[in-house]
Amino acid sequence: MAVSSPTREQYTMTVTATSTFLMRGSLHEMEVKQAREAQVNGLKAKLHSRKTLGKGGSILASDALEKIKNKDRKEAEDTLRKVKKAITCAENKAKRELYTRGVKARKDKKARLALIRQQPILRTLIPDSAWTLIRDPEKDPTPVERDTLRAN
Repeated sequence: MAVSSPTREQYTMTVTATSTFLMRGSLHEMEVKQAREAQVNGLKAKLHSRKTLGKGGSILASDALEKIKNKDRKEAEDTLRKVKKAITCAENKAKRELYTRGVKARKDKKARLALIRQQPILRTLIPDSAWTLIRDPEKDPTPVERDTLRAN
C-alpha cells in the first residue's frame, strides 16, 4: 500500500482547483462576449431599421405625415417594381428553357431523319425507336408548358 506525501496531495488539489477556476473563467468570458455581441447586433439592427424623416431641426406634424405617406408610397412602388421584374425574369427563363428544348428536339429530329434516310442505302433494319416522332416543344407546347410561360 503506497501512501502519498502531503505535498503531493496538496499539489494535485491545487492543480485541480486552478484548472476548474480557469475553465469557469473562460466560460464566463465567452458568455459575456456573446451577450455583448448580441446587444451590439440588436442596437445596429435598430439603428438601421429606423425611418428618419429629416436630418435635424423642427418639423411640423403635417409635413411629417406627408413625408411618411410619400415614403410608404415609394416603398410600395419599389416592391411592385421588384415583383414585376421577378415575374418577367421568370417568364424569360421559361422561354429560354423552352427554346433550348426546341433546339434539342429539332436536332434530334434531324438526326432521326438522317438515320432513316441512310438505312436503305446501308440495307440495314431501321430500329423501332427511330420511327417515334419527336415533338418540338417550342412550336407545339403542351398546356403545362404554356402555363409555365405565363407566370402572371
